[in-house]
Amino acid sequence: MTRRGRKEVGEAILRYAPWLRREVEFPMRVPVYLSPRRRLRTMHGELVSASFFAPYDPLVEPYIRIATGDFDELL
Repeated sequence: MTRRGRKEVGEAILRYAPWLRREVEFPMRVPVYLSPRRRLRTMHGELVSASFFAPYDPLVEPYIRIATGDFDELL
């Protein structure tokens, strides 16, 4: 595990992203951030395994966050 989350999850996302870009048109970049935590807290205080931030402002970049701390347990 790195300070940014599980290496295996990052590698899987890097393999998946080219296929997804061929299948779906994205008008802007959507970064994916990995966390070594088991859960993430949303802006509404909920504990979740992943979240997607899609701002209403088209000039603000959306992003995805994924918690990878329970990877071994789920594997």
